[in-house]
Amino acid sequence: MTDTEKDLIFDIGMRDGEDSAFYLTKGFRVVAFEADPVLADRARERFARDIERGRLHLVEGAIVPGSWRADGAQKVRFYRNPANPDWGTVLQEWTLRNQVLGFSRVEEVQVDIADLSEVIAQFGMPHYMKIDIEGVDLECLQVLERFESRPHYVSIESEKQSFNRLVREVDLLRRLGYDSFKAVQQGRVHRQREPRPPLEGEYSGMSLKVGSSGLFGRDLPGRWKSQDELLAQYRRIFLGYRLLGDYSFLGSRRSGRWLLRNVSALLDGCGFKVPRPVPGWYDTHARHRDAS
Repeated sequence: MTDTEKDLIFDIGMRDGEDSAFYLTKGFRVVAFEADPVLADRARERFARDIERGRLHLVEGAIVPGSWRADGAQKVRFYRNPANPDWGTVLQEWTLRNQVLGFSRVEEVQVDIADLSEVIAQFGMPHYMKIDIEGVDLECLQVLERFESRPHYVSIESEKQSFNRLVREVDLLRRLGYDSFKAVQQGRVHRQREPRPPLEGEYSGMSLKVGSSGLFGRDLPGRWKSQDELLAQYRRIFLGYRLLGDYSFLGSRRSGRWLLRNVSALLDGCGFKVPRPVPGWYDTHARHRDAS
């Protein structure tokens, strides 16, 4: 059995390092995963002191579906997106989303395959596991099925195209022992305010940036919901996706996205609470039944 390490966080999909910086400032140890070699090099430079002190361990490589490892492959093709590095992915079909949103240029590079189960065995099970790796989030959750203990809290980038696939995400979380949930609009993360005193780690005093994952665990604002309540909320969210999302008539056109951004800003300026950008994108946060 792998015990849960209360001072440890896994940042799976490190990107620009803002989340890792937040966790470190709050006093947590961090194991960060990054597949993009350019972003990994920047992280080694930015966090050199934390790496030297053993506060941060960087795993450079991509987590891939288990079936891809059947032939013993050590490398995988990774699609870098120079215009928006956050959208790097091992899934070629995910590059089509970038084309819909106007980011068509990708660079193909070979990167190492990272083994999440080996990293858990080495460092222990984290208190919180943030997962945001563009289409392969569920692979990380499936790895957790191999262990008796689980992170107290996890978050994943929720499915946006298929409600049935989103239901399967939540069902998997339930099988892993997660029984309380929150859907967090990521376009409004910069408006979150860290509680003082915090319930998770130390007070950081950092301002959360657009694009970061934001607060987590007991510090996350809002009421924890049941599975049924969460799915009811996502049904309403999916209505917005279908009307105004990336693959809708408006969302898939540059002029439509311009209109949505400006209408959103206008309504927000008038005091209406609307997601920004409309209809936004969401992370699903889950609390394990064993969390204190």
